Amino acid sequence: MDASRYACNTQGGRNMILTYRAADGSTKKLRMKAIPRSPDVTIGRGKDATIYIDDPKASRINSAIQYWDDIYIIRDVHSQNGTLVNGKKIDLAKLNVGDIITIGDTEISTFPDEGSKSAATIVQRA
Repeated sequence: MDASRYACNTQGGRNMILTYRAADGSTKKLRMKAIPRSPDVTIGRGKDATIYIDDPKASRINSAIQYWDDIYIIRDVHSQNGTLVNGKKIDLAKLNVGDIITIGDTEISTFPDEGSKSAATIVQRA
């Protein structure tokens, strides 16, 4: 895949914080580490997803995010109900700070990582 075609600058390769409301009503904060060519961070309702969301409208693996040099890209992984970024259905899109990802009824917001102590770091699988 030629990720440069979908490139955007995310403030010089900084980490990104993803926030969403969990099934128990609590707000979860996760830090995406800016590691070039890192493994995919997957989002879905399957227990094997990197980011588990308890949403019956989500596929087991709904979407995947990857960091390529100074950009984040998100792609829909052939999900049943799709992935939206800022209200638009996507197959593959650049992901910027301030974007809102919608999967089923779950909204995931993106923020710059300003050294938040309350965010858990996503452990990326090799």
